[in-house]
Amino acid sequence: MIESFDDLSSLPENFLRNNCLLTSLKIKSCQTLQLLGSGFRCLTSLKSLNIQWCEQLSLLPEGFENLNALECFEISDCHSIETLPENPIGGLISLQILSIENCSRLSSVSVGLQYLIALKHLNIMYRPNLAGLPDSLEHLTSLLSLAIIYRPLIECLPLRTLAISECPNIKSLPVAFRHLTKLQQLSIQDCPDLQSCCQGDRGEDWWKVSHVPHKYIFSSQKLSQ
Repeated sequence: MIESFDDLSSLPENFLRNNCLLTSLKIKSCQTLQLLGSGFRCLTSLKSLNIQWCEQLSLLPEGFENLNALECFEISDCHSIETLPENPIGGLISLQILSIENCSRLSSVSVGLQYLIALKHLNIMYRPNLAGLPDSLEHLTSLLSLAIIYRPLIECLPLRTLAISECPNIKSLPVAFRHLTKLQQLSIQDCPDLQSCCQGDRGEDWWKVSHVPHKYIFSSQKLSQ
């Protein structure tokens, strides 16, 4: 952990290059930090990176895309960050958790998200200037959870197709599902209780999904018989 260095403007190159086996790094409350340095490309074993309360940091480090082992990247309260570029973000092929919180100037999230084939959890919280999310979200085939909290400028989500399969413990859909007005296709497979409540005009949740033009609600066992 690197914390509360008031006169630190950049990370020493030798520090990063001499710690190539580092697996976890947290940088917190370094108010004058502006550059993370190109030495980041040497942290090939890094699995977790957390950057918090670095008010003057405006760019991700050079060589950030080389962090092939990185599984968790969390950045919060870095108010000089305006965008997450495509090249650095897209290279994080092992990333499973991406959390972006309270970066007030952030106005766009990179289309490079589509290359995060291992991403399971995406959290975007308290971004007043973020007007939308990229269409590339549809390529996040491993995504299990998406949390978007306080995004006053977001007018729509690039969500056209939703598939729910082999989730027997899901009993019903949230009421907010009715507000997914852009959803064009819904597939529910091998979820017995959910299939029952969304089936036809008799199901309890039918009113939540009736607006979706194309609905496929079925059991693969019946198809195989």
